[in-house]
Amino acid sequence: MKKLSILAAAILLFSACSTNNYLVADLGSFKPSSDFTSTKSVYIQSVQDARVNKQIVGTRSDKDGNIEKYVVLSSDLRAWFESALKTQLTQNKISLEDNGEAAVVDVFIKEFNANLSGFQTDNLKSNIVVELRIEKDGKVITKKLAEPQTKFVALKTTSVFENIYRDMVNSMVKRVALEIISE
Repeated sequence: MKKLSILAAAILLFSACSTNNYLVADLGSFKPSSDFTSTKSVYIQSVQDARVNKQIVGTRSDKDGNIEKYVVLSSDLRAWFESALKTQLTQNKISLEDNGEAAVVDVFIKEFNANLSGFQTDNLKSNIVVELRIEKDGKVITKKLAEPQTKFVALKTTSVFENIYRDMVNSMVKRVALEIISE
């Protein structure tokens, strides 16, 4: 019995001392804009998460660059992006029907990350890179879009990551929609 209580105390001590190495960030809901309208038809064939590491979207490091925390999303980035893109396009009167005349679009999320390090100026750096493949009238157009951001933040909280992720991904969805209809 004494050995069992020592074992239980040791387990309790180790579990109480262990730290959670992850921050969980939420992208929130997408807020579409009505900045443009078009009578074009677009068929979103696929939205793919082509990142090497699909789980980790950021890191919080100390001033020496040692990682203190990893950041993960509370939702699937690919599904969120696809839903937001379709919402943005329909908000602007774009038909999402594959009617034979629609531009066929594939979206590849190549990069989505942020790093918060130290307390120097521009200590939060983030980037999203999306590649578009648009096929229309027998032509294939490939475009690469990037949305790097840097800013200074004083607090090292999850909300700091959430804010920059939301700014970055909302802006990219609107840029992708605009690129799609401009072709």
